[in-house]
Amino acid sequence: MYKLRRPLAWAPLALLLVGCAEGQTLPELPAEAHEGGGRGGAGGGGAASPGSGGGAVENPWDPAAPSGGTCSEVTDLIHVVTTAGDLYSFWPPTLQFHKLGHLDCGVGAGGFTPMSMAIDNQGFAHVLYWDGKVYDVDLQTGACEPSGFGGEPGSFYYFGMAYAADPSSPTGETLFVREAVFYDVGADPLVRMLGRLDLDTQTLDVVGSGEGANADLSGTGDGRLFAFVKNEDATASVVELDAKTGAAASVTPLGNVTIGDSWAFAHWGGALWLFSGQDGQGMSVYQYQLATGEATLVATEGFRVIGAGVSTCVPVEPPQ
Repeated sequence: MYKLRRPLAWAPLALLLVGCAEGQTLPELPAEAHEGGGRGGAGGGGAASPGSGGGAVENPWDPAAPSGGTCSEVTDLIHVVTTAGDLYSFWPPTLQFHKLGHLDCGVGAGGFTPMSMAIDNQGFAHVLYWDGKVYDVDLQTGACEPSGFGGEPGSFYYFGMAYAADPSSPTGETLFVREAVFYDVGADPLVRMLGRLDLDTQTLDVVGSGEGANADLSGTGDGRLFAFVKNEDATASVVELDAKTGAAASVTPLGNVTIGDSWAFAHWGGALWLFSGQDGQGMSVYQYQLATGEATLVATEGFRVIGAGVSTCVPVEPPQ
């Protein structure tokens, strides 16, 4: 059981580098960390249909080597989870994916697959499955166990989620969640609630609500919060959210990005990395520059991403 609480007033997020994101240098990722990965060829998260894919995979868990810096082990990397339940790391400077392994959270037998994901600064993934429950995954070992949160019908049964830096929090970051609700085209009220989820206390505080359809979330090490929105006509928008109210502070339509059956994104190095599934036909990867508001196609893949997460430890500025 979890307790859903009414909106609370809280201190503004500091728009300064905080915690482990401050003063970070960025060494290159060792080549051996991505051996066997690579780009090209033939997920909030996003909103695919539940129950597709995900049989047993024989390969052992194979975490990518950390790239160094002050973050906890593997948290320098973006991590993504596919519609089939496979977990990959993604290294933006080289556009390389590395398969860690297949998630085994004990829900595959019921036909449930992942729906969205967030990564904390201690190296744990928090994965929402289509059974409405959040599972905790150790990125170093692949060990998975229920967090105890979710599974109750009602508000925030499904949601996109991400951590953003928060100097008022004991951990230096807060897990934000934005509800995902499914309507027929033309019937969507295009308003969603934003909340703050504490997995330790199993409490969810509603921050407020704002305009827009279903979206994945991504936060930054300087306290900003973004949404990657799938519009009713399958076009996409990037929205910066006010973390105190849930309202849209800015909306940028992406004329060259369409979304099919899955989508997700994550911030890294002053850019948003957008993963857009194309209705069972693989995935397009875009780099969205925060400085210019432009999205550029940088890679394609045969798998589809349904959730993405990144620690608030990653750099907030483009690497030099």
